[in-house]
Amino acid sequence: MNNQTQTLLQECLVSTGHVECCAIFRRKDILLRANSNGFTLSIQEMEDLSNTFSNLSETHSRGILLKDTNYKVIRADKYSIYGKKGKEGLVMIRTSILIILALYSADMYPSIVVEAVEKLGDYLREKGK
Repeated sequence: MNNQTQTLLQECLVSTGHVECCAIFRRKDILLRANSNGFTLSIQEMEDLSNTFSNLSETHSRGILLKDTNYKVIRADKYSIYGKKGKEGLVMIRTSILIILALYSADMYPSIVVEAVEKLGDYLREKGK
């Protein structure tokens, strides 16, 4: 599935021009399935991101720390978490098996990132992934 997942990541997220970097990893065993060029996540980072869905009220109040940036959580539910730091941000989507993470920079449109990540999440949910 890795080549297929890598292709999905590239075609659905990176190609929008509004995703700075992104990754898809499995929730159960914290295994990276795909990532954009030059973007890496440690096992600890993936575990921490996965755990943000466990206690949404705590995640909302504490925010999300990733790559030395603390993102203020502006939306958190059982499927989606959105965070912002100034004009930069992150969008994270949970499916039954995977977590999709996308980061955007100040010169990108958050609405395009949200739409692209949510659509990819919906597609993967339909496929049971």
